[in-house]
Amino acid sequence: MTDSEYPWRDESLLYELYWEQELSTVKIADKLGCTQQTVSKWMQRFDIPRRDAREAAPNQRRHPAVFTDRGYVICATNYRGTTDSVGIHRLVMVAEHGFDAVADKYVITANQMAA
Repeated sequence: MTDSEYPWRDESLLYELYWEQELSTVKIADKLGCTQQTVSKWMQRFDIPRRDAREAAPNQRRHPAVFTDRGYVICATNYRGTTDSVGIHRLVMVAEHGFDAVADKYVITANQMAA
């Protein structure tokens, strides 16, 4: 097999994708058709420095629970670029009444009840 069949073995390509294009090792692996572990291994072999956690994900929330502009507290998670969130009030209702009792139901907060 030729080197073109193993693009992750190209030091300049890995460096450009990681540092210039600021892609994660997961995104590089997807782009090059290999695993994240393969990308990490070859970056280590080429002594390509890694970004620290803040550089790697500058927009990542430091705390999973945040207030929305409408006054809700939501808990969010980001996995491989996909963000999912749920209101804390919904989590409380699931804990108290079970998932089936809450699924597909409109759940209001205490502030909404008082209004």
